[in-house]
Amino acid sequence: SPETAKPALLFVLVAVLAFVVGQLPWYRTQAAPMNAQVGGLMVFVVSVGAFLFVSNKFKDLFWFEWFIWGFLIYGFLHMVSWLEPRVGDYYSSVLFAYGATGSMFWTWIVILAFSQAVFNAKLKLAPRVALFALVAMTMYVAYVLNGDWKSGWMPAAIGMAVILLLRSWRFGYLFAVMGIYPAIEMFSSALANDQYSYSTRVDAWTIVLQIVKANPILGLGPANYYWYTPLFPIRGYAVNFNSHNQYIDLIAQTGVVGVLAFAWLAFAILKVGWELRNKVAPGFEKAYVYGALGGWFAFLAAAGFGDWILPFVYNVGLDGMRSSILPWVFFGGLVVLQVKYRAQTPTEAGSHTKENGP
Repeated sequence: SPETAKPALLFVLVAVLAFVVGQLPWYRTQAAPMNAQVGGLMVFVVSVGAFLFVSNKFKDLFWFEWFIWGFLIYGFLHMVSWLEPRVGDYYSSVLFAYGATGSMFWTWIVILAFSQAVFNAKLKLAPRVALFALVAMTMYVAYVLNGDWKSGWMPAAIGMAVILLLRSWRFGYLFAVMGIYPAIEMFSSALANDQYSYSTRVDAWTIVLQIVKANPILGLGPANYYWYTPLFPIRGYAVNFNSHNQYIDLIAQTGVVGVLAFAWLAFAILKVGWELRNKVAPGFEKAYVYGALGGWFAFLAAAGFGDWILPFVYNVGLDGMRSSILPWVFFGGLVVLQVKYRAQTPTEAGSHTKENGP
């Protein structure tokens, strides 16, 4: 699909150009080692490559559907290992490699299960209840047992809220009346409990943006800014540090051009999902589209909490791609559906629209 392929390829091209200009001596100190720079570049290439691979390789969601059900079972096993550690001891070390359970793992377990439970009209009662139970288990573990880790539950909560709003705007009125105060309290409490971390992150963002002034157009190249940070002491300490924010990382590594390319790609993905809402068949496909739309908002929210969607070499690291790759794969599924329904005749498309309702 050219609507998504063009911005995706442009985003990769910008990352490559940033890698090239990153070889210039922007500061009188050592830049990142070449293996770190290449690794940082490959984060962009592999992530976008996964999106394009799924977009072009699959013709429908038959095998993709099986993959998603398998992924949800995989997530269930992880929640069991949290709730019953003795049971988890038998398989956790084999199934859950380091980096496989980052923010995007938790987010998409919740979102895919929730969207199928809410929108898949073909599900019988038992699997629907099982999906809601998986959502409850995951949010219990993420919020109650591991609540200090905001990246585990906040993006998922945002994604579920969006899915409910897409299900019916009445949920928006209900949320405004009954839910907005508890939500504000919950998020305010989370911020208050992590005030020191938040304030140091703001300091880091300010300094990184100061560092990138050397080349705001294309940035300093993958991984490089981390090696320049000791030249700009943070709270009096001349140490290496990273921003813990995907958007700041994007600016630092690929500049304003990289951020604009990413924004174009993100908007193109949203547009595809939005246009598919009333075109796809009821059942799994419809639930998948609405889940991906909720996931899109969660995806962007998670980027504000850390480098969860394009891991920074010196923070989440390359191991983190085991989970960061998930949204890129699932967004590729939207393009598969776009191509599928674009190829249908107007009569076929109209038939699906009528089945799905207005």
